[in-house]
Amino acid sequence: MPTFRSQLTRTQVQRLQRALGALGYYHGPTDGDAGPDTWSSVAAWARDRGWEAPTTLRVAHLNSLEAELAQGQVAEQDRPGSGAEDGAVRRVQTALGSVIIRGR
Repeated sequence: MPTFRSQLTRTQVQRLQRALGALGYYHGPTDGDAGPDTWSSVAAWARDRGWEAPTTLRVAHLNSLEAELAQGQVAEQDRPGSGAEDGAVRRVQTALGSVIIRGR
């Protein structure tokens, strides 16, 4: 099992947790602790984008998450785990309109 490290401050981890939560990946407390729930959320977020899960949290991960949020928001009812499809189909609202994402 790899060793996980974080180069983020507690405040940055809180921002990361909020961003992961807004995208439907994190459901724990926004406490600034880069614990197992935060790590599994980051891993799922990375995996869904075709990336390898990081073993070190960096500012680049936080920046990428916040940029993703700035580009579009996942509607509450369309977040993974919020309906019968469990994220099989998600609608993402972007500046260009609504985009349908099928699968994970």
